[in-house]
Amino acid sequence: MTPQAIRKYRLASGLSQSQAAKLAGYHQTYWSHVELGRKPPSEAFLTRARIVFDLYPSPVTGMTPYAQLADLRRAAHFMVDNLTDQDLRSVLAIMRGLV
Repeated sequence: MTPQAIRKYRLASGLSQSQAAKLAGYHQTYWSHVELGRKPPSEAFLTRARIVFDLYPSPVTGMTPYAQLADLRRAAHFMVDNLTDQDLRSVLAIMRGLV
């Protein structure tokens, strides 16, 4: 992963350097040096960055956790959109019993 790619993924994730570094277990200054190409990233750094940016696909689905979550959200919306009024009343009754 190049310094430019690390920066691109960080920005796409909406994280500051400080936030990304903290999530990966590094100091912000080290993260900055890697992004600027002043220091080469270690394998440990790259592994942690991939975890922070959710770049490891599942061996079962071949999808990243973020993509899996998006898939589940689409399925949930489809299911809710296709419930009958009676189904919705049943779901609400069950939820009330859990609270």
